[in-house]
Amino acid sequence: MWRCPISTDRTTSSRDCARAVWWVITGTRPGRGRRASCRQCRTTRSRRADGAHAAGHARPPGSAVVMVNGATPPEVEIDEPLVRGLLRVQCPAVADLPLAPFNNGWDNDIWALGDELLVRLPRREVAAELVLNEQRVLPLLAHRLTLPVPVQLHDGMPQGAYPWHWSVVPRFPGARAAESTLRSQEVEALRLARFLRALHEPAPDDAPENVFRGGPLSSRTDTFLELKDLIPCTELGYDILRMEHVWSRAEAGPQWTAPPVWLHGDLHAANILVDDGRISAVIDWGDVCSGDPACDLAVAWMLFDAEAREVFLREYGDASPGLRARAGAWALLFGLIYWRASDGDPLMAIMSRAVLDRIVPVGRASDDL
Repeated sequence: MWRCPISTDRTTSSRDCARAVWWVITGTRPGRGRRASCRQCRTTRSRRADGAHAAGHARPPGSAVVMVNGATPPEVEIDEPLVRGLLRVQCPAVADLPLAPFNNGWDNDIWALGDELLVRLPRREVAAELVLNEQRVLPLLAHRLTLPVPVQLHDGMPQGAYPWHWSVVPRFPGARAAESTLRSQEVEALRLARFLRALHEPAPDDAPENVFRGGPLSSRTDTFLELKDLIPCTELGYDILRMEHVWSRAEAGPQWTAPPVWLHGDLHAANILVDDGRISAVIDWGDVCSGDPACDLAVAWMLFDAEAREVFLREYGDASPGLRARAGAWALLFGLIYWRASDGDPLMAIMSRAVLDRIVPVGRASDDL
C-alpha cells in the first residue's frame, strides 16, 4: 500500500491517505464536480488506438520533465497562469501551493502542486473525453483494488478559455516500470495478478466501451497484419512466422463469451509505477472500459520473465489456454504498436523490445507462449 505522508497506519488505503492529505492542506473534504453522464462516457475514442504515447505520473527527484517526442502540437496551450487561475477559482485552498511543470504527454499536461498533489489537464479534445471516464469510473472501482490508483481529489470544470474537465489527483512515489527494476519478479507478479483479479469483475451495461481494447482479436487483425509487414523482423531478430502463428492460433481459438469485465484498458509498463523495487501505483485510467480480460493480462509479457509470468497466471486464476493465447496475442499487438510509435521515443522502444523479445525471438519454439 502507498504509505501516507501524514499517517503512521501502513494499512491505510491510498485513497484514504490522499483524502487525508487534502483535508490537512485545505481543511475541507475532497471536492466533487459534476459527474459525467453515462452517455458522455459510453464510448471511449482511444488516442492510443494504433500508437502509444504514455506519460507517467512520477519521476525521480531532479530528473527532467518528460516530453513525448514527435507529439503533435496541443490544441490548447497550458501554462502556469492558466493552471493557477483554474485553481484560484475552483480550488482556492490549494491555489497558493508551489506549482511546476511535472510531465507532458500526448494527452495531458501534468503539473506538480506542492509535494503531494498533481493537476492533470487535457491538452486536446479526445483526451478530455478520457478524463471524464476517469472521473466517473475510478471512484467506483478504487475501494476494491489492491494497489494504489489516482482517484481524483477534485473534479475540475471548464473555465474561461480552458474548455475541458480536469483533475487534481494524489502524487505517488516511484518511476515507470519500463525504466525500473523489480526487487522480486515473482512477488510483484502475485501482487499485480491479485490487483487484476479484483478489477476484472463484471461491468454494468453503461460501462465505457473502447473499440480498440477488449473486443475480439478479429477486430484488430488488420492492424496486426499491417504492423507485422512494417517491422524489420530480420534486422531486429524476430521470427515473423512465429508472429503469424501466435496471432492466428489465438484468433482461431476460444474467444471471450462471458459478460464483459472492467478493464484498465491501457495497462503497460509506463502506466505502472515502481518504488524501491515494488509496484507503487497503477495510473492513467483514461482508457478504462469493459471487455475481454485478455487485453489487460497482456501486461504479463510486458513486465515478467517466463517464471514470474507463470506465477502471475496461476495467481490470477481461470487462465484457460484460450485466455492465455489471447493475452499473448494482445501483448504481441501492443509490442508492434509500441515499435511503430518508437521513432524518436526511447521509452516506446524499451517497451516494444521488452514484449517482442519475450514472444517472437528467432529460435523459440512456437508452443511455449
